[in-house]
Amino acid sequence: MDKWPHKILILTSDETDQELFECMLGDDYKVMFTTDHSEAITFSQREHPDIAIVSCDCTEDDKHNKLDRPIITLIKETAQTSEAAYVILFGDGSADCKINGFTAGADEYLPKPFNPIEFHSRLASITVLHERTIKAQELAASARQTAFDAMEASSELGIVMRYADSINGITGFKELGDALISATNSIEIKCSYQFRLTDRTITDGNPLGALDERVMNELHERGPILDFGKRSIFNQSHISILAKNMPDESSMKFGRLKDNLQIICSATENKICILNAELALKEQKSTETTQAIQRSYTQLNQISVELDNMEVEITQTMQWLKTGLEEKLLFLGLSEEQETAVTDLLDDTIERIGQSYNIGVEINNHLKETKGILNHVVRSL
Repeated sequence: MDKWPHKILILTSDETDQELFECMLGDDYKVMFTTDHSEAITFSQREHPDIAIVSCDCTEDDKHNKLDRPIITLIKETAQTSEAAYVILFGDGSADCKINGFTAGADEYLPKPFNPIEFHSRLASITVLHERTIKAQELAASARQTAFDAMEASSELGIVMRYADSINGITGFKELGDALISATNSIEIKCSYQFRLTDRTITDGNPLGALDERVMNELHERGPILDFGKRSIFNQSHISILAKNMPDESSMKFGRLKDNLQIICSATENKICILNAELALKEQKSTETTQAIQRSYTQLNQISVELDNMEVEITQTMQWLKTGLEEKLLFLGLSEEQETAVTDLLDDTIERIGQSYNIGVEINNHLKETKGILNHVVRSL
């Protein structure tokens, strides 16, 4: 009884019809006979027949049995099989019987008197039709699932591609980790990650447990991809991604997500290498800048010392000129006009030297301010 149909319900009040159906069907199917409408509905609810064979005479008693709808309709609804029960109506061939029966939901009509060969031929045709319907439904379900899988795969791949593109503008490891968690959440994967950088290791996750960190610490050198139950770990030189809810019940989805997570891992590895290189270059530039500032500070300090010495020398020179010339004038025998001219020239020279001296003092003050700024910059680097 593995082959459909398994159970057949027969509603008829004619004992001759019952005996005939018992002879034709009793050896191959589970056959349930009833003459009562309520019992027919009960059988349908409890036994879930695949086929119901209903006498046209019984359909005329619907109102007498106080049914709100035709008995054929009620049998089809209450059978509760994977599909509505297939109803074969039989009778004397009158037009009213056929019209009422098909209106109520009958699928086939069989005239009386029965020809056993014709009946079995009809039953075989119904069976083939049922098998084709089931096969069509399976194909449709498979096609729907294939289309759904394709759309899901396309959506996942779109998320992965957007992630690989968006991280190009990221400038820090925290931002990169947040983008990684967001992308994996979008494909419904909870994961933890570990970034192994030049100067430190960053471990985080969604959520991050003590076991996650231990797994990544111990397994990151054991191969690019490791699977254990619902967990998979993806390893590269600078990154490990631990996926914690892989769909191991679906090999197709499992494989697809592994491919997508491998792409995410590779994209993240490349970005970490770029950020590491940028960080190293930044540190190198910072060191070179510090050294250049320190050299400049030293040179400015030397210039400042030389300017201080020059100021002293200028002061001494002006004092020597004034004192020396005054002494010399006493012995040169110059007239008063000549002495006045020489004195005026000396005063003008001293004034010019004084102006240069003042400019030197101003320059030296600017140098001291610059040295203070450089010293502050050096301390802040």
